[in-house]
Amino acid sequence: VPSSGMEAGVIKNVGRTSEDIAAAVREAEQMAGIKIHSAWVSMSAEHIESRANSARGKIAHHEVDAEDVQRVLDQTQAQRSTSDTIIATFPNEYLVDEHSARHDPRGMCGGVLEARVQLVSGDRMNIQTMVKCVKSAGIEVEGIVFSPFASAEACLHEDEEELGVAVVDIGAGVTDVVIRHEGALVHTAVLPLGGQFITQD
Repeated sequence: VPSSGMEAGVIKNVGRTSEDIAAAVREAEQMAGIKIHSAWVSMSAEHIESRANSARGKIAHHEVDAEDVQRVLDQTQAQRSTSDTIIATFPNEYLVDEHSARHDPRGMCGGVLEARVQLVSGDRMNIQTMVKCVKSAGIEVEGIVFSPFASAEACLHEDEEELGVAVVDIGAGVTDVVIRHEGALVHTAVLPLGGQFITQD
């Protein structure tokens, strides 16, 4: 349905946005013949950004296990701004004692585990407002997903991600960019320019 309460992915009118979401849900329910109670919320807006980060930690029992991986991933998020919410953490590479373990270091032996990640974060207040609008439309929020990442997951093949590829998704108010290389997400961007600006011009 037409979105009347948002501009460039940012909510400008809570009431209208909630009504638009409720209308979209009703149409989706009629089309699919099912009742929708909960959903993942796809977000893309100018306030969402991604940045590279890394963290290191000692390997507890000299063999990397799932707890070691989770602990070092949690450390990569510790430096975020208090006004931001981490939407997703995308591991790009793990190193065990400076040796690359690519995407899965579990089972490798060593003393220090390092994770190099891409953190995607957004303004806490904007995200909370979006969640409020969805709940006001009668839908429980299961989680937030970064819209361009979902687009990339839907349309890319594994060999494209390995060789290197950019996905450019032009929406009405924003354009999303995702760059993947060697199977990892290496950069994202949300540009405040979309199809409606082209139409207006």
